[in-house]
Amino acid sequence: MSKLSGAGLARLRFSTFLGFFFAVCGGPPTEAGQLAVVALGLDRPTVGQALEIESKIVVGRGTLVAGQGAVIRELLAAGERCGVLLDGPGTFNYAVENRFSIPVASRNIDRASKLKANLVNGVLMTETRLDGAVIWSWDFAGLEAKGNAGPAEGSHLPEWAEKILDRPFFKRPSHKLVASRRLQGAIGGSYALLHGSGEDLLLNVDPIVDRLEVLYRVDRIRDTQSVNHNRHYLEELAAQPVGRHWWDRFPAPLVAVHEAISVDNDHADHVTVKTTSTLQATRDGVGMWRAGLIDGRIKNGKVVPNIVISVRVNGKEIDFLHQDSELLVPLDPPVQSGSRVTVEVVNEGQLALHPLNDSYWSLGTWPWYPQPEWNGEFATIEIELRVPEPYQPFASGNRVSEETRDGYTTLTTKLDKPVQYPVVAAGRYAARRAEGDE
Repeated sequence: MSKLSGAGLARLRFSTFLGFFFAVCGGPPTEAGQLAVVALGLDRPTVGQALEIESKIVVGRGTLVAGQGAVIRELLAAGERCGVLLDGPGTFNYAVENRFSIPVASRNIDRASKLKANLVNGVLMTETRLDGAVIWSWDFAGLEAKGNAGPAEGSHLPEWAEKILDRPFFKRPSHKLVASRRLQGAIGGSYALLHGSGEDLLLNVDPIVDRLEVLYRVDRIRDTQSVNHNRHYLEELAAQPVGRHWWDRFPAPLVAVHEAISVDNDHADHVTVKTTSTLQATRDGVGMWRAGLIDGRIKNGKVVPNIVISVRVNGKEIDFLHQDSELLVPLDPPVQSGSRVTVEVVNEGQLALHPLNDSYWSLGTWPWYPQPEWNGEFATIEIELRVPEPYQPFASGNRVSEETRDGYTTLTTKLDKPVQYPVVAAGRYAARRAEGDE
């Protein structure tokens, strides 16, 4: 077995870092699956050196203060600092400043958490003791290290944080960090897990897409008889707009203006979906598209996956990240305001749902195709649905054509006005049409 020399090992580490840097920040094309490697590094960062921090860390409208004996250490993913760890005790103060948020936050905090809230000069203030915290953000890149080495090389997050990240359906931080680098220029976006002595909290700060910051209580379903035993859930304590009013309407960085959706039910519950989305940028330098897309569904007590087969941008196959029921598609070069880009996604799985084991199946309003957020989908839609006999196909929109051939029926529909959440279905029905029917 050959060994790497010091220079060879240095080149290997440097090339690994370049792969990470280009995948997250843009640059040369990445190999297939590179973003998945990046996501793993961000979700399971290693702990590094202590950092020079005078007294406190500001995260959104929250302030974390290290307690006596605590150390703030850097978090590293592929050698790059991606956040900080509070190693030891501390306190976390959070201010609800928005006057429309205060009544709801006061009620939620009182009823759903162990936090104590006080109204001080028109601001709702809370304080909680921490036994540790993990904050993912690119904003700590400029902090100087103390030269005080952290735990042994390769040390990972504390056990309490690993347990939260490993709970079923917990949305991991990598999506936010990968997207924030391309959408926000690494400014202001944060994702913080706060480990209190009595409960765990999550603070999600998003100043560009949702323009919102939300403080949650993190808990899990403890009923051992429940099918969702140990699954996590988030209970919202406080939500505040960032850089806007609650009533402001604003578009996502990319808005779907047209979607061509092909749904092929070739046999049983198996469905292949091909979606071609025409996206228009609402600001300059948009380097990432985010859309909801389920990982799978539960069938006969087991999770059946929904697999993304391919993603193409303007006809070119590219890398992507499909995780936690979200799809991230990097755009290189970034799209400028007013410009359009076409993204084609093919996904397949046992997606046809039979409610109550009935003789029909449906794809509802959940993200069975790449579905943008509410402010990112304002699209005219074309749908093509193919189903095997004896199923009769149905789909949102005006019927354009219907044809039966070789044991399959193909329906095409069209929605000429922008809508959201199209639905397709098929059942063992007979359809009759008459001229003049309303």
